[in-house]
Amino acid sequence: MEGYGDALRRFRSSLFLPEEEQLEAQENIATNAQLSFEYLLFIVLSAVVSTLGLINNSAPVIIGAMVLAPLMNPVLGVSLGVVRGEISLLFRGIRTLFIGLGIGFFISAMSAWLIPEFLLTPEIQSRTNPTLYDLFIGMAAGAGGAMGQARRSVAGVLPGAAIAVSLMPPLCVTGIAFALYLGAGPVEETVAFSMFYGSTLLWLANLAAINLAAITIFVVLGFRQIRHDEDKRYFRRRFTLSVVLVLLLTFPLVAFLQRTIRQTREERYARKLLNDFAVNVLDEEAQLVDFRLEAEDPRKGWRNVVATIYSPRLPDRREAVELRKELEKELGEVELRLSVNPVNTYRENPEEGSISERPKPRAPKEEQP
Repeated sequence: MEGYGDALRRFRSSLFLPEEEQLEAQENIATNAQLSFEYLLFIVLSAVVSTLGLINNSAPVIIGAMVLAPLMNPVLGVSLGVVRGEISLLFRGIRTLFIGLGIGFFISAMSAWLIPEFLLTPEIQSRTNPTLYDLFIGMAAGAGGAMGQARRSVAGVLPGAAIAVSLMPPLCVTGIAFALYLGAGPVEETVAFSMFYGSTLLWLANLAAINLAAITIFVVLGFRQIRHDEDKRYFRRRFTLSVVLVLLLTFPLVAFLQRTIRQTREERYARKLLNDFAVNVLDEEAQLVDFRLEAEDPRKGWRNVVATIYSPRLPDRREAVELRKELEKELGEVELRLSVNPVNTYRENPEEGSISERPKPRAPKEEQP
């Protein structure tokens, strides 16, 4: 009976690419990692499209920028250079990658200066809070991209891998945040710096994850050829560096993930409390129509809970104070900004009809501190 070790070796050998396919894949990756007019053109186009898509809050436009961006090609060149021990390919890929990153950063920063005042759209804000999940996405996309470049039979996965990894949009957010920090728009420096830090961390994590996953896939496919001890030491140093970089990026990503989970839990708690207040305290016809939990104001030391409710009845101050105290049990000190819009409620059926007249604000029964 065949042992597990023999079965594992047979399975791994079945993954190896024939030498002819390896040479062809290596030539393609090396060619794509070169600095060329086509590479620079598509970097410029993808940066322009991505920046405008972010500012206009257009997801389809941003996806188009992801497909256009050729940034994965030099990253795969770096990974193959590590695996094969080819210094020239390694540095060629690094040079091409950093020139592309620099162009994307410059175009997005200049756009933030030239375009009239714009809002921080959800598409921009969504790329300023990376989590550990983004690292795993980068690894999966990097593995898919490396496999697609190496095996002709699965070359169709490359556009999907480019979309999943999305290097250009967070890079453009970094450029926009840098310009805002320097005064390109009416955004506080702390907000601009937070955007800059979060978006930079996102594309750095993607780069590190792609590199590590691609190195692993190239080794599994048999690209690594150790001729002597010096080659082995070179590979170990570069691979260890990639692993360490990924591990270092894990810590801030975990912190972002914990903050995101805590914020989601707090928003769920506040939304439920406000819904219960609208229906159970005000009126069964009342409805929470808008809600926002803001970050802590460092000058005041509390957070703002902003909500809008449509209701046939207005609350008195005692009820508002009680609602604020309930919110503070989970959120800490808050300032409640509650807007209650009075409405007329009509109820008509074959047996009866009624109308709840628009009410007037009631005076508080007892002044609260």
